[in-house]
Amino acid sequence: MFSAIIQDALPDGYQWLDNLDVLNAIRISSISVLNKFYVRLGIANLNDIETFAQKYNDELCGFTLSPEQQEAVRKIHDLYSKDPELHAKIIEAFLNLWDSFETLKQIRIWYNNLRQNISITSIGRALAHANARRLYSSLPELEELA
Repeated sequence: MFSAIIQDALPDGYQWLDNLDVLNAIRISSISVLNKFYVRLGIANLNDIETFAQKYNDELCGFTLSPEQQEAVRKIHDLYSKDPELHAKIIEAFLNLWDSFETLKQIRIWYNNLRQNISITSIGRALAHANARRLYSSLPELEELA
């Protein structure tokens, strides 16, 4: 799917971000930087998962953690080890597996080079989905993805 969507090169420079900001497709934050690609969920207390799910939904324009996904996070948390050495090995193994797919590797490198923090608006989500459907017609409808 990603190979079909990324037919040409990914955008470079920052003019494309300004263009999307003018179209109200994204909001650019000038006071923070974008997290690198491998990001952990910001749940300090497992009991806060429902609050986190709602915050994530509000801030990321409609992405919702379903009850099943919330339960999966709880199960993953129960398996988690606090060993920093093991944690580093897991991250390395995950990124090595991710990078074994050339298109996913390109996306990660491109994403990690973005310097400005952005959030996608509902307009941006609709535009991105319409373009992705144009390039990859098997992509489910936007309503099915929520």
